[in-house]
Amino acid sequence: LGDAPTIGAGLIFGRDNDKLYVLTANHVVRRGTTEARNLLVALKSLPNRPLPAILLSTFSKESDLAVISVEGLAKHGVDLCGFDFGSVAVYWEPKRGEKVYAVGNPNGMGWAMSVNPDLVSETVENRVMFQTTFISLGHSGGGLLDEFGFLVGMILSDQPPYASALLLTSTIQTLRNWGYPVEWMDPQTAVDASGAAYGNVLNAAAANGDVAGIRRALTVC
Repeated sequence: LGDAPTIGAGLIFGRDNDKLYVLTANHVVRRGTTEARNLLVALKSLPNRPLPAILLSTFSKESDLAVISVEGLAKHGVDLCGFDFGSVAVYWEPKRGEKVYAVGNPNGMGWAMSVNPDLVSETVENRVMFQTTFISLGHSGGGLLDEFGFLVGMILSDQPPYASALLLTSTIQTLRNWGYPVEWMDPQTAVDASGAAYGNVLNAAAANGDVAGIRRALTVC
């Protein structure tokens, strides 16, 4: 930002027309009126070849949300259909004492995750606080997972001993209101009446009568 480099993490939440959409913390890419330039995003499938990215105009200072797009993926050999959003399900509100794991880009170490879990201390409105000794610079924008691997939130602060993450249940609707395709499994539509998981975005859209979601899923792949 400005003349200083910055690092952070992001969560891929959708794809469309040879591009990926990535959610990150707004403070990672904006400071006041200054916006990050020359953005590069490293995908796990191409860890040693960062791809140029675009900072999009939609953001929220209040919720600390920003969106980045990575475009022209086919020419870089990235298969959009290889991203399995069906295995990502946004979890319900965590409770005090539950185990969570932070995943991010601490000090430039991509996809690093602690061996031992951190513990939830409290949930206030749409944010969860957790105790941690692992988190550090570069975790902001990364994911907070529960002990079963479900996505709980997006990490906002990366300074121990207490860190915070934004719960993603409300964030899903914000992203949709901004007009983005969200392929995370919404907890309200991810299971049928018996509690069984639909398994993927297409199945969930079909079961819930989401015509736009069906078309989008079929068009992308």
